[in-house]
Amino acid sequence: MPQGFFGINDGRGFRIETGTMTFRRKLLSVFALTVFLSVAAVAFLVSAVTRRAFDRSEDERTAALVTQFRHEFNRQGEDVVRRVESIAASDVASRMALALNRAPADSGPYFELAKATAESTRLDFLEFVESDGTIVSSAQWPAKFGYLEVAVDSFPASIAQDAFLKKEGRAGGHAGSAVSESRRSLLGGVAG
Repeated sequence: MPQGFFGINDGRGFRIETGTMTFRRKLLSVFALTVFLSVAAVAFLVSAVTRRAFDRSEDERTAALVTQFRHEFNRQGEDVVRRVESIAASDVASRMALALNRAPADSGPYFELAKATAESTRLDFLEFVESDGTIVSSAQWPAKFGYLEVAVDSFPASIAQDAFLKKEGRAGGHAGSAVSESRRSLLGGVAG
């Protein structure tokens, strides 16, 4: 036996040689290692490219959804603005404004006006508000009659836009509302 060569008998008459590696075994090991590393590199590259493509596709889809939301929001905002402006120009709103500007202002007769007007104009939200922010009539929450609308102070900053989002309280919880303000006397919106 050559030096450094060890033989082991497995009990069945076969001799397993260890200690030296033949050229064939070396070649097979190098080939197997090359195949393994190649497959691992290809799998990593495919995974990275697929992840990048998926992220790009997801970003495009998100951008499309945001664009679609903005378009729909602007469309609904314009619709709410038209409805609120038509209410503000109506005889009912003008009579109410004149009556409330008289010395003994009584807003009691207008308690249900917002609800009736909102139903006729298909608005989910409508509030008639005095210049000091006191709610005269509220379609979505009639119990707010006589309370102060705290958001009125922030409306001048938002009035540069025709419509804007406002969190609106409801008897059953909160809802987002596309809101338009006209003549600082009424607020109207559609639930979004």
